[in-house]
Amino acid sequence: MNNQIRIFAVFTIISLFVNVQAQSTPGAGILEGNELHMLPDSGRSGYPIYISYTINNVEQFTSFQFDIILPSVLSYIEDSVWLFRKTNHFIIANLVNAQTLRILAYSPTNQPFTGNDGEIVRIKFDLNGSTGTYNVGLNNVVISNAIGTNILTGYFPGYVKIVSPDISNLTDINFGETSVVDTLSYNYQLS
Repeated sequence: MNNQIRIFAVFTIISLFVNVQAQSTPGAGILEGNELHMLPDSGRSGYPIYISYTINNVEQFTSFQFDIILPSVLSYIEDSVWLFRKTNHFIIANLVNAQTLRILAYSPTNQPFTGNDGEIVRIKFDLNGSTGTYNVGLNNVVISNAIGTNILTGYFPGYVKIVSPDISNLTDINFGETSVVDTLSYNYQLS
């Protein structure tokens, strides 16, 4: 009798280990949850930039909410939010404070969003700052089903990159004959 209990216990542990390994195989090409992703983007300082968010879902969802933690180089442009995969959904974007933009989308009749993968929101920002990479955070993320349960399994913030502009103009400057004791200056216009 004692041997039967040991064999059963070993079988159960091995069986659980094998099942967990099979369910969490990365790169299997199967959607594994309900996730929000920010798509990284880049642009030039002084110009607008569009940042997109996607939701990959294995369950139907009727609403979502998340806070975007904005770096100092991004400024939200009022009324510049586009919602995709919608049926009768509404979207609201509000600045909670100077560095937090809250996005909320919902269906007044609890209709699910369409599809299982793809862009869900696009937002336009002014981009102003020095060349570099800036993290864009996410907080308070909720993906909700029709009964109000948060079915979120993961979220992935991203970044924006400010690239330097192309500089073009004359490649040769001719100072002519100049004495070594003279000082000569030249105004160089960039375009």
